Amino acid sequence: MSDSFVPLAQIGTLRLTGVDTDSFLQGQLSNDIGRLTAGHAQLTSWSSAKGRVLAIFTAIRSGDAVLLQTAPFFCAKSMDLPIILVSA
Repeated sequence: MSDSFVPLAQIGTLRLTGVDTDSFLQGQLSNDIGRLTAGHAQLTSWSSAKGRVLAIFTAIRSGDAVLLQTAPFFCAKSMDLPIILVSA
């Protein structure tokens, strides 16, 4: 099965890659990203430290990347947040 996606203007997509993608997302999202396999999707949320839902995403595994699809507004809002990843 090959990954095929059709871009839709009403859906924003964040593409996350790198060796620490799964461990980073595991600490950020509500679902077990380790169980996300190619060809499957899971509905997940991103919450504040107080437990308030900030955004709801559809997480999709695409090769070595994880795609997070949501309303474009949430993608823009997410991009405004400072996220620093440091590799040892």
